[in-house]
Amino acid sequence: MINMETPKFSTLTQQFYNLKNTSENEHIQAIIAEILNMDDATTETGLADFQNMVAAYQSDIDALNAEDKAVLEHFINQTAYETKKALHKELTQWDYFKSVAKEKGWDIVKRAIDIIDGNEARKEKINSTPYEITEAEQEILNEQDAADIEEVERLLNEDISDWAKENVSNYYENWIKRSITAKNKSISNRLERNSSVRFAGWLKEKRKEKKMTLKELADLSGTSASYIQRLENGKRKVPSLAIVQSISEGLGVPYSEILGILNQGKEPIQDIKDVLNMKEFKVKDVEVGEAYKKLLIELIELVGSPNLTMKGMTRITELASEIQEIVSNAESTT
Repeated sequence: MINMETPKFSTLTQQFYNLKNTSENEHIQAIIAEILNMDDATTETGLADFQNMVAAYQSDIDALNAEDKAVLEHFINQTAYETKKALHKELTQWDYFKSVAKEKGWDIVKRAIDIIDGNEARKEKINSTPYEITEAEQEILNEQDAADIEEVERLLNEDISDWAKENVSNYYENWIKRSITAKNKSISNRLERNSSVRFAGWLKEKRKEKKMTLKELADLSGTSASYIQRLENGKRKVPSLAIVQSISEGLGVPYSEILGILNQGKEPIQDIKDVLNMKEFKVKDVEVGEAYKKLLIELIELVGSPNLTMKGMTRITELASEIQEIVSNAESTT
């Protein structure tokens, strides 16, 4: 069923055959034999027998070392999916993922699935309507999309993450995260496209309202005329916050107004680099420059690292000294 020659499976395939050639466990060998024997002619009954065998020998699978277990679980899962796909041509990977979550009773995972499926159902309903939705209606839909994305990310990073560490293997933990993240990303991409289209129309209208040419706005915002034109045509993604700041200054409109266009009035959580680079600030009544900001960003990123090494700790001490030296030198010149 599975093409063992497929390049993306090359490393896994080698590990799979290593397990086949070295394992002395007859139950593991029986599972491997079934994986190799299943093909397009496998029936629903054959698939059910395979899954029952896997369930019966789960303790043998759990006794494998982490690497062998992950490899075997990958091929068990992939074999089941490919077999179901052969039996049900319309089956998608998302459909299969949902069926596994239901069969295994992953209730916390199903909460995220329900949010994503609800979002998809809402999109399909809107697409099937015979009339064009208004701008106000689109804003409400975008707010709903943003709320769905945020809740799924929260579930994934908090509830599901904690649950998975205690209840499923590393392979299934990673599979759950990949499946949900990929589907949630599709909602995020749609929201970004909507924001890009909305921003494009607003930018063109505002530039003409200010009686500016493309080149004039480009010069005032430190960009290029071709870049502004691509933004207005919706051919570029939503710009970074640093460019948004530049465009707001070039147009002479509040920064918050553009954020409102992009995010329905909700200012996004900003990357610390954007915050520090876009703003001027003082330390001990001394205005800091680019060198100070660069060191501070590196320091913050190191302190926030979940895998801080001894080398990193040494670098933190060095950065603190360099930052203090900059402040001291600045104070001595004022």
